[in-house]
Amino acid sequence: MAVGEALYIRIDRGLQGYVSSDSLYRSIFKVPNHLRKINEKAYEPQVISIGPYHRGKDHLKAMEVHKKHYLQMLLNRMKENTTEKYVTALEGLKEKALKFYSEPPDQKDGGDQFVEMMLFDGCFVVELIRKSAMKELTEDNGHLLTHFILRTVMRDMLLIENQLPFFILMELFNMTKMPNEADQNFMHMAINCFSIMMPGPCNKKIENHPGIKHLLGLLHDSCISPDCGGSSEEDEGSSEEVRRLPCESLDEKVNPLSFSSKVSPPESPEGVRLRSPKAMAIAYSAKSVSSSTTKPSEIVRSLSSDTPLMNRNLSGLKSARPAESKSRLLSLKNHYLQKCSASFVRFSPTKTSEEEKSLVGAIEYLRTAKSEGHEEKNRNWQTIGSASELHEAGIKFEKKIKGRLFDTKFEKGVMSIPTLKIVDDTESILRNLVAYEQYYKDISSRHFIDYIRFMDCLINTGKDVELLRCHEVIENRLGDNEVIADIFNRICDSVLVAEDDFSYSELFNEVNKHCKRKWNLWKANLWHNYFNTPWALISFLAAVFLLLLTAMQSIYSALDYHPQQDAKAPL
Repeated sequence: MAVGEALYIRIDRGLQGYVSSDSLYRSIFKVPNHLRKINEKAYEPQVISIGPYHRGKDHLKAMEVHKKHYLQMLLNRMKENTTEKYVTALEGLKEKALKFYSEPPDQKDGGDQFVEMMLFDGCFVVELIRKSAMKELTEDNGHLLTHFILRTVMRDMLLIENQLPFFILMELFNMTKMPNEADQNFMHMAINCFSIMMPGPCNKKIENHPGIKHLLGLLHDSCISPDCGGSSEEDEGSSEEVRRLPCESLDEKVNPLSFSSKVSPPESPEGVRLRSPKAMAIAYSAKSVSSSTTKPSEIVRSLSSDTPLMNRNLSGLKSARPAESKSRLLSLKNHYLQKCSASFVRFSPTKTSEEEKSLVGAIEYLRTAKSEGHEEKNRNWQTIGSASELHEAGIKFEKKIKGRLFDTKFEKGVMSIPTLKIVDDTESILRNLVAYEQYYKDISSRHFIDYIRFMDCLINTGKDVELLRCHEVIENRLGDNEVIADIFNRICDSVLVAEDDFSYSELFNEVNKHCKRKWNLWKANLWHNYFNTPWALISFLAAVFLLLLTAMQSIYSALDYHPQQDAKAPL
């Protein structure tokens, strides 16, 4: 019995230091070892630590002097000689901030070191962003903002392990606003500052929403925003259509309908799998979606399938091609549901009941839900060949001018791909964005994971990189094509791609269908083998011309022969 007591005492003692599974999937986390070991340098800061994970490392201590310098310059500009009000404010936010970290720092000192870290690191980040937007402040940067050091600092500030909660940055920015910054938007300033580091275009006017957890998350959301990079061909006119959607009425407060776990689910709309009872909670927006008499089941159908209730405001899509209409309709529905989610959070900032959590969860689920037919279609796809193999099969590549980095289009044998800018820091930034999508539980987007899988398929060797570079699909600032090929050959290692919900599945199916048509293969073989140079084309045209001349000569000779025979014939 004594042995048993000793055992359970040891177990109880061990459970006291147990970290709940929920904390392991918070928005600021350490990259798991199986992913880190592939390229550890991609996740490690080189010159500066932001946040608690890398604080105190020897090679990062030199930047601590610059953090103090930035804080002192800030106090001088504010005409203040004490940090009291900032420390007081951050102490009040400390507990909330700790919940952002999967491995919170030790609080034996009452959290003083954590508050000190938030003050120095937060003011440094805010001031760096502020100085990038306000040129009159750059003269105070001293020797820090040499191009090389600044670039490395900015790269370090986009690592998933090197983050501060975004609300801390917003609080410090608001507390240190000068009169001439009254109309400045900190999020827009941050995106403008860091957009140069991103591999593709960013939406620099993204709307504020509670889902922004940190700086990396902000840049991630700006890249996947539907308005990123300007309107693509598929999205022309969609902005006006979005404005015509009834989500404008969400500015009026609506009363969520109550749903308990005992409520039976509404009839599931055809082709849509709904979670019960959370799925039916979407009906809370009945007042804003349609008239007050609209049934909840109709609202669920309207947000989950292509029904008249959803389509009544989408008359502009009728003239579009079927494929484009489907794509644009899905984009509009996602936008609509995002508005619903954001509005609910805005209307109930202090309420956290389980019912309300269910409502928001239901909205997010319906926003990402697919019909069964679409899911089945997504499951049945096969990988495509490399860029060189597709080129041999007659597929042409071209640069897509507008749209997000992910908005690839394949039509009539032409694959249009937005330009990917590759510099020294691109691999590190891509890997951290992928880690953020893969391991943060509250993010449904997998844009970057699917994108690197797509690029990994296209790129096997330096020859593939050269082909894409010649068509301006890749902007190579590294110089060596083989280095880029090696990056994409390794970047998908230990990265889980959702095989049943792959963004490029339909594109892959269309490409494979094109490559299996024998006529396309024959045409491509003829072009590549016989018309691969201008001289070959000239020789072919010359041969055809000579053949035509020979044929014409034969015809004229035959015509000239028959009249002579007719003249010699007896009368």
